[in-house]
Amino acid sequence: MSAKAADHRVYFQSFSWYDTDPTLLIDREDEREQLYGPLKALVTAPPTARRGLSMVVVGGKGVGKSIVTLAVLRRLREEHSGQAAIVSVDCRAHRGWREVLAGVAEGLRDELIELQDVKIPVPPYAIDAASLLRDLAWLDEAKEERLHEFTATYTRKGALSAALELRKGLSVELGIDVTVKDTQRRAVSGGRLLDDGRVSNLLVALLTDLQRDGLRVVVFIDNLDELDHRYATASERGVVRQEVEGLLKLREAPIALLLNARTYFSGALGRVTDPPLVLKPLPPALLCDALTRRLRDEPEAVRAALNTPEAQEEVRWLSGVSETPLEFLCHVHRRAQAGTLRPDLRETGARQELESLFPNLTLDQLERVIRAFEGRPTQHRAALEDALGRDYLFLLAIDNQLILPVDFWRPEEFTLDARLFPLRALLVG
Repeated sequence: MSAKAADHRVYFQSFSWYDTDPTLLIDREDEREQLYGPLKALVTAPPTARRGLSMVVVGGKGVGKSIVTLAVLRRLREEHSGQAAIVSVDCRAHRGWREVLAGVAEGLRDELIELQDVKIPVPPYAIDAASLLRDLAWLDEAKEERLHEFTATYTRKGALSAALELRKGLSVELGIDVTVKDTQRRAVSGGRLLDDGRVSNLLVALLTDLQRDGLRVVVFIDNLDELDHRYATASERGVVRQEVEGLLKLREAPIALLLNARTYFSGALGRVTDPPLVLKPLPPALLCDALTRRLRDEPEAVRAALNTPEAQEEVRWLSGVSETPLEFLCHVHRRAQAGTLRPDLRETGARQELESLFPNLTLDQLERVIRAFEGRPTQHRAALEDALGRDYLFLLAIDNQLILPVDFWRPEEFTLDARLFPLRALLVG
């Protein structure tokens, strides 16, 4: 690092470019109302109303899907506390359908315990039932005798018999009769495969019981596209589609099912949900407002360092070449901490940032990927394979998400990842 860069380093104390705290959100009022209105209508509907609701929020990587949705759920929780259990699961932390379904069950259990702690009535079977389904979601296959032993802890209490749909589901899917006492059990043999269909069906059954007994549930599954990144072959995409469809079975329950996914992944969702809410990129002025909001708790010295004419000029330039809030905030954060948030260190800063983001790639390789697009927003797969080599750099670019498919399910056209936009602007400008 040059002495000049070291002289301008900024050390943040609270600014986090990836923070999804809803209080940091700017703009998006219309989009928030489009989400909030239907959710409020479902949560406040009379207990006899059995309809469910499925909503999808789509947009580019880092456009603000998570923070917008979390802001809406926060408002729903504040204004209708006690009327609904709100469960959030992030596919980044729960890879694969099994972990996601287990996460839904565990999140439901935790939410029910919180409601009970503040004296909000919860059906007597609810917490044990959610705990049981959380545990079952982790089993691939089990002997029927083992399944009976596994569920005995919960069935001995007797409360599960009041969950009529779940009781029926356990009998049909797993051969378990929760009304039979230990002394009445007969010897059983054979095995059951606990695939995504069985576990999803059991969750739907429990959620139906909760609605019948007066408790509304909102399930938010974030970053659905992070479920599995493998899309190179038709067989890989088939596996991912099967996992997605397994999760979408939850829409059969009388709940609000809220899904977030990148635009390129949304092709698997359109057939089974209402038209999606599409988040568009924010203009440069609002990106700068988002930065100001995140700097409000920083010491005066930090805010002053980012308010110099040189830093402000570079912030404006980055807001013009960044496509989404996440990438813009990431660029500013990294460049400021490196001491390169200045026009005279623009190219140095852009290259250093990419070297830290992609340590397994050389700058020459990154430039080759950028140039392969020939200044176009999208490029055909065949052209990229010709420019990068079908067997190495093209596959490396996919694995590192340097390039992203326009359509995950038909990966013939690709776009450049937004992290490369500043260097692209320098190379083609």
